Amino acid sequence: MDRINRVFFIPKHTLMTTEEALNVIYEGLLGENSIQVKLRNREGLDEELYGAVLEAIEVLKVAYKDQDHIPKKLALAFLDVSNYFTFGDDWYSEEEQEKFEDASLQLVQAVDELLS
Repeated sequence: MDRINRVFFIPKHTLMTTEEALNVIYEGLLGENSIQVKLRNREGLDEELYGAVLEAIEVLKVAYKDQDHIPKKLALAFLDVSNYFTFGDDWYSEEEQEKFEDASLQLVQAVDELLS
């Protein structure tokens, strides 16, 4: 499959509340066992957690669609999110790095859609 056209994760539509979605994002992007922490510990991408974060963003797109602001902590979670997936060449294989780049682009796009 062409890397550019690969969809890393397709969010499901769940009955997650706004509060639950916020908590998933806070834990997934800011928590002690966040995506970034696991990647920095060379544990690879936690695909389940990553998927949950994307799903939570989908919930928040609906919750905040008519809002002109988001909570500060949510903004903090998204600050510099693309750098979570950037490592030196010796950290992960080229294939894994491509996967992380795809995940990063998908996450940034989802955040952009939430904030637009």
